[in-house]
Amino acid sequence: MAIYKATKTFQSEVIAGVTVTLRKATMNRRAEIERLHEPILERLRAIQEEFGPLNREYADAWRVARQFNKTERDAAIAEGRSEDEALAAYPYGRVDFSPEKFQRWEDLRKAATRIDRDELTPVAVRACVVRINGLTLQWDDESGTGQSGPATVDGLLEYGPTELYDEILVHVQHELGLSAGEKENLSSPSTSGAVEGGKSPSGSAAPAGTPEMTTGGVAESSTAPASAVVPITG
Repeated sequence: MAIYKATKTFQSEVIAGVTVTLRKATMNRRAEIERLHEPILERLRAIQEEFGPLNREYADAWRVARQFNKTERDAAIAEGRSEDEALAAYPYGRVDFSPEKFQRWEDLRKAATRIDRDELTPVAVRACVVRINGLTLQWDDESGTGQSGPATVDGLLEYGPTELYDEILVHVQHELGLSAGEKENLSSPSTSGAVEGGKSPSGSAAPAGTPEMTTGGVAESSTAPASAVVPITG
């Protein structure tokens, strides 16, 4: 008689002795995640309605700014200078995007990122994780009294270790069969196509370097045999 196991367990590569059990993706699991995502996505869509046109305007302003001194930069590169050297000698032009618009663009981008990171992604992780084995979290409560308990998704979000949560997220993304774009923001129409921010384009020349698309990042960790105990400080 055939047996189908509805869960899978993987060994953590960032903390020795820790295993994580996940529910396998099913039609009902996906539908449940979509149902839980929907009210969050409503708020994200409202942000996107304003962010989208503003982002296109910002991107167009960057394209125009990059055309300034382009012939000279290309000639300098053809003569053997590096792109950085050519850009330093023949910088981009001014980005025609007001400080007020840039601030609004940045606020919207950050708001969408927070919703994706703090609300959409944890919903999917909670829906897939059955248990985290071999890890105890330790922390001090508001009165300074030491507390401890078995690791959970919410415990990792609150106290860490962040690198274990990031590792679990990669497995959840794989289990749900997400594309590269969906992995960046689980199923959200957020700001994955945003021009990279960081400096206001007002005033002088555009920030050095070509604006690319925004992407996310990951972390690292400590180890302990069999059952790890992670003290939470600060």
